[in-house]
Amino acid sequence: MPLESFAIDIVARARKLGADFADSVVIESTDFSSVYRMGKVEKLVESTSRAMGLRVIRGGRTAITYTSDFAPERIGAFVAGGIELLAYASVDEVSSVPEAEMLGSAAADLGLYDPEIEAMTAEEKIAVARKTEEAVFAADKRVNNTEGNEFASSLITFALANSEGFAGGYRKSVASISASAVLDDTQPSKGENVRGKKQSDGWYTVGTSLKALETPEAVGRRAAERTTRLIGSTKVATKEVPVVFEQPVASQFMGSVFQAISGAGVWRKQSFLAEALGQQIGSELFKVCDDPLMPGHIGSRPFDGEGVRARRNLVFDGGKLASFLLDTYSSRKLKLKTTGSASRSVAGRPSPGATNFFLMPGTVTPEEIVASVKNGLMVVSLMGFGVNIVNGVLSQGIQGIWIENGKLTRPVSEMTIAGNLRDMLASIDTVGNDLVFRGSMAAPTFRIAKMAVSGT
Repeated sequence: MPLESFAIDIVARARKLGADFADSVVIESTDFSSVYRMGKVEKLVESTSRAMGLRVIRGGRTAITYTSDFAPERIGAFVAGGIELLAYASVDEVSSVPEAEMLGSAAADLGLYDPEIEAMTAEEKIAVARKTEEAVFAADKRVNNTEGNEFASSLITFALANSEGFAGGYRKSVASISASAVLDDTQPSKGENVRGKKQSDGWYTVGTSLKALETPEAVGRRAAERTTRLIGSTKVATKEVPVVFEQPVASQFMGSVFQAISGAGVWRKQSFLAEALGQQIGSELFKVCDDPLMPGHIGSRPFDGEGVRARRNLVFDGGKLASFLLDTYSSRKLKLKTTGSASRSVAGRPSPGATNFFLMPGTVTPEEIVASVKNGLMVVSLMGFGVNIVNGVLSQGIQGIWIENGKLTRPVSEMTIAGNLRDMLASIDTVGNDLVFRGSMAAPTFRIAKMAVSGT
């Protein structure tokens, strides 16, 4: 039975047994991973999984259950078990049933499935991982180790049906190439190892089609380049300076921004932006969008985890907080409308999630941003968590490159940047034009006018 039809059948059974509302998620996935390290295959994994989840609501009580057993003779007991769980659930007066008029599937062809990924043989996938490692070592003789170089792929089928009349499904393919490089950190003048210190970094590319990926040679070379530029890292004295967030780090930073505007934290008052809707938070350059309708992008989808039609949401408009990202439940708690942002697994409740969440690019190149800094820091990696979304305080370890007179000069490490997210967003004074998606969060290079940088 097709997965969509299977979900419809599960919902019909739940309604027949007395559920006021029911929805069912069915997910099938085929996953492959090949890790190549130091001239040989270190790990090879290929698996296929299939699971279904059922959510039932009756009298304000909600129960969720899931299984990977699709045997026809066990389906009835599975659904009945979900109904029985309602007796143990507490009553919640806030409804999480989506409004019928908001249900539907986007008509646009999102181009999420590439048959060429499915057609690749295991040998071809291993060869990509091998070529990636060869490129790492060929790029620079100083690279003498690696943490593994990987080609991975997933073929996913997602189906959802609910008792409000919605049923839909889609297929998505995802492929990625990743590389890492490791070397002994040496003093340039003496060629001696610095206290046994090593440097490591990496690079990766990911997409829904093979043509969207960088070549394994390019990925391996970038991993080596990002590692060798860290040789001889030192600290600098504590000071306040302009800080440039390099594009990969800028994209990572967007994860903290998403947490702050996610409805799950907002209605619980666990975000420093919980009371900020409509307020000017960031600079006028801070324009953020969540768009599930971008063809060929990792986070794209025709509908959300509740069957609500996918739509583009403008989150920050010229620095003003224009919208939270909400599922049905969080929108009802906040007395707002869902933004079609529900994320869903077979085992859990719907919750707000990001699709393609990004900072809109500016017109300045990364090189021009660096050239505009007389004395400051370019952050190339963040370490640890160090972000408190409740009060917005950020304090994170970093690696970076020091900027002097508009030029990247020397690597720095064992340092920390500190500030408050609200102040940081307001102080973004330059946004680059180098927006690249390597996942669901993306941002171009940007500069914050001044931050505290602590070292020695």
